[in-house]
Amino acid sequence: MGFSAFPAGFETLQITGLQILCKEFITKSLNAFCNPATFSSYVVRSNADPSSDGNELSLQPCGAAILQLLQYLCLRTRDRKTHPPSFIIGRLDDLLALAKENFYAFPYNSVPFCWRELFRVASFMKICVLATQRNWVSESGEPNETIELSDHISTPPLTADIINGIVETIDTAIIMAGSPPSNTTQDAIDCLLELLEKIDAQSFHSEPHDILGDDTLTQPSSKRQKTNHSYTTDQFPEPSILIPTISKAVPELVNPSFGKFERHMLYPYNNNLGPEPLIIPGVMEHWPARAERPWNKPSYLMSRTIGGRRLVPIELGRSYVDSGWGQKIIPFREFLEQYMMQDPTVESRGVGYLAQHNLFSQIPTLRNDICVPDYCFATCSPPHHSSPLFSKHTKMAQLEEPLLNAWFGPAGTISPLHTDPYHNILAQVVGKKYVRLYAPRESEKLYPRGIERGGVDMSNTSELDVGTLIGWDGTEEERALAHRKFTLFALADYVECVLEEGQCLYIPLGWWHYVRSLSPSCSQPMLAIVGEGLLRPECTDGLNPVVAPSLRPIHNIIEAIIAASCDRGTPSCSQCLRADRKCPGYRNQLDLMFRNESQAVIVKSKQQNSTSKPKLKKVPIARYFSELTPDEQLSSIIQPSTHGRIMQELQKTPKRFALDPAHVGVLFPRLVPGCDLPPSIEECARSYFHANSSNWLRNFDLLAPLCTQTKTDNYLLTSMSAVGLAILSHSAHAPELLFQARKHYGIAIHLTNEALRSPTEAKKDSTLFAVLILSIFESITGTTPKSFADWEKHINGAAALILIRGDKQFDTISGRRIFFQVLSRMLLNCLQRAIPMPKAMTDSRLKAALLMGREQYAWEVSASMIDLVNLRSEVRAGLLKDPRVIVEKALEVDRGFVEMDAGLAEEFKYQILYSNENPEEVWNGYYYEYENPWGALDLIRLRCCRILVNELIMDQVSVPPTAKTPNFTDVEVKTYTCSTKQVMLLCQDEILASVTQHFAFSGGRQTFPSLESGSRGYFILWALNLIAVTKIATGPVREWVTGRLRSLADDFGVSQAMVLVEHLELRKGNREWDEKPSILE
Repeated sequence: MGFSAFPAGFETLQITGLQILCKEFITKSLNAFCNPATFSSYVVRSNADPSSDGNELSLQPCGAAILQLLQYLCLRTRDRKTHPPSFIIGRLDDLLALAKENFYAFPYNSVPFCWRELFRVASFMKICVLATQRNWVSESGEPNETIELSDHISTPPLTADIINGIVETIDTAIIMAGSPPSNTTQDAIDCLLELLEKIDAQSFHSEPHDILGDDTLTQPSSKRQKTNHSYTTDQFPEPSILIPTISKAVPELVNPSFGKFERHMLYPYNNNLGPEPLIIPGVMEHWPARAERPWNKPSYLMSRTIGGRRLVPIELGRSYVDSGWGQKIIPFREFLEQYMMQDPTVESRGVGYLAQHNLFSQIPTLRNDICVPDYCFATCSPPHHSSPLFSKHTKMAQLEEPLLNAWFGPAGTISPLHTDPYHNILAQVVGKKYVRLYAPRESEKLYPRGIERGGVDMSNTSELDVGTLIGWDGTEEERALAHRKFTLFALADYVECVLEEGQCLYIPLGWWHYVRSLSPSCSQPMLAIVGEGLLRPECTDGLNPVVAPSLRPIHNIIEAIIAASCDRGTPSCSQCLRADRKCPGYRNQLDLMFRNESQAVIVKSKQQNSTSKPKLKKVPIARYFSELTPDEQLSSIIQPSTHGRIMQELQKTPKRFALDPAHVGVLFPRLVPGCDLPPSIEECARSYFHANSSNWLRNFDLLAPLCTQTKTDNYLLTSMSAVGLAILSHSAHAPELLFQARKHYGIAIHLTNEALRSPTEAKKDSTLFAVLILSIFESITGTTPKSFADWEKHINGAAALILIRGDKQFDTISGRRIFFQVLSRMLLNCLQRAIPMPKAMTDSRLKAALLMGREQYAWEVSASMIDLVNLRSEVRAGLLKDPRVIVEKALEVDRGFVEMDAGLAEEFKYQILYSNENPEEVWNGYYYEYENPWGALDLIRLRCCRILVNELIMDQVSVPPTAKTPNFTDVEVKTYTCSTKQVMLLCQDEILASVTQHFAFSGGRQTFPSLESGSRGYFILWALNLIAVTKIATGPVREWVTGRLRSLADDFGVSQAMVLVEHLELRKGNREWDEKPSILE
């Protein structure tokens, strides 16, 4: 589920009252999970050939009887009349039992898809019944009890038992069968859980009348039972009395720079050992999990798990190699009370822990509390040759982003001696752990296991029990027996440490490690495999730096351990992206800037007193940056003295790095007025965005009043910083800025979400403006097809805000201009996906059109575009089937475009320039030069619309081979085909001639992309994509378009362009070019 400026259930949150939240939740659940069309498709597919390719990813293997039963239960759930809820739930439980029975017939990873999907579908249907059962018609034919909130809204009461049943059903499905493959279903699940969490939070932290007890939420407060998530002390038990003595300590390096940590891995002191373990304090000072969202408070964890209702799979026993080891699924509250809160000094207590479970995927709100250190994205060495698992580790599949698995456990739980195929960073958020580590070359002395019964590969785990051998566990007899059996163990060299709260431990790839909890703790292994080397940065989306995003994208009693291994893929830096605050996690920029300025003054003084020209030490540019801290790298970009050094180095670097000196490193001096104290990186980014806002958002001279010092909203400033940093990271060749950009993007998402919860803030111009800026961020940084869907979510969110703002938004010039921006993007979205324009948007447009003044021409264009959007959507949905009717309507729409094309205003005029140089940049030897670049974009949109409408005509007049009676005569077919093809070719040539100007082409030579003009390039993505996938596009046209898209990505930093390039190259040679997929699909 991608980022969006709008939280799940946003529309609901605008209306106060828990019952309204429940109403929205019920409606969304029913629509998402009980769609008859979905189950009808299953029945149709059940009649398909069993040998078909789609068999494995369908419910077909379950049998036609099961599919028909599902469809019947679906219909009965929607009508809520034929059977009582208990009957539906009983039949669904039968299906769940059948699916579960088949789970045990196969190894877990080999369970056929059909049984997993059956378990999910039946579970989600059961959720619908549980949520709506109080709304069903009773046996007497009357609806059950409802709560009247107003004259037009009624909502069924919701009990604590119903909430328990819903949460249990959801989590059981996720744990047993995995997350749903459909994004739509997953989004609905996330929405539902978020609403339940909000209901629970309001119930326990609001007024008494909102307290959620065992009775219904609608009962009077006097009749309702109060409950509380708090405990006696709201803290976990004290650490155990075991305090290990450290004799061979792991070395410690306090908060090293990124380059220094990278050199520690790449250039080990001892090549026979390879990279060695390292303790890194001070990395987690800014983590929410150690501050405002304390995981050391059981009450906080309860609030994040819907009052402890969320189910978790736990393991029983001290470790997974114990003879009495077992597993069970229990509510999180029960796990805390029975295991985490028990006195560690009581020997008879049971031991249970949560391990190797993707808790952050199941409960994303907990993921927001942790960050991924920048060190996780450093380039590192491959597996060491001394490891017996060297061959196995080098064959591990490359992952796009780190894997997150949660580990919770009380004091005394143990991770037996083992090794991982990843470079790990263990971040101790809360509590203490003892860790003992052995180098790969000591493997023979550690007695690795092999292939055990059932074919399970245990070669990464040792046979011996370190606790018994060093005298902490077992009886005297057991210890003596262990020493006789494992005689080589005493000869193995090791290092050890007590990992304190707030420290990180780097565990190199292949090192054996034994971990023992000295207090209740939580560990969060984040694992990633690299292809060449091991840890490397870039950023996708995340978290998200999400990375990701994502992957985009860990409190006091609890310790979160992140085992992060980076591949050379492109996960976004996860530093603080999902943290709900502004903390950048870096030291004070001003301290570094003062130091750097002092150095600059010294250099200038020496230069003035010297008669000879100072010589510059030859230091490779890559090495120069690696020797700086991340803060120094950021500040060096904006320091005049550093700029001079980098300029001289760039002139000596290979040609592929040699850029026009007029554009390298001069970004900040050009866009920000000179000052003695350099501005912060965020201020520079916002200044860049502000100075070029007209290139990003049309007619946005209103940006200045929105950003006055007296009333600037934080979410607006942060969104501007995110976009500014993203484009600067490319222009200034500073990838570390992209990490900062994604961090600011995540913070902007959170701040905007908070603003949207306020009816007053949601109607402000700055809020809508911030949402539009967030959509720009996706276009600049998106590196996967998912970014197009995220862009669409932002646009849909902006459209929802338009409706909330009402007619008053048209009273001001700024309100009308912002509306025009949203309208144009919504039109683009609907054109791409061939979906109808929302009626509310068209109605709002009619009201605004009377007040637009000088934008009259643009409004006329938008009117015809809306006609085209609705026509394409009706054809696609099958509402219009008669080819003649479709052609007549299409011709009428096209005539509107022709009339507008004939009456162009002066601002749309252009002159034709000719150039035979660089044919890869100028199509067919000529290009158009417009006085107003935005006028060029308007004409490009108009010609794209003409291509779409004429291609629709061409499709309709084509005679299907199976047609018995042609819809058109031969003469009509020939006439229409010839005329539409001519129009499409003409529009194609004009579009290709018009886009050249947007690539900063001048005088027959390609200059370095200017920052001012290049930022507008993302607007022509959809036009180039359309040209490449039309029927009339030839091979050379597609090759030229692909080259321009590459230029948008490589030269201008519009990352989404490369996604389209990859998509077009995959389709190259495919004869199905006439099927034009949307870039949003």
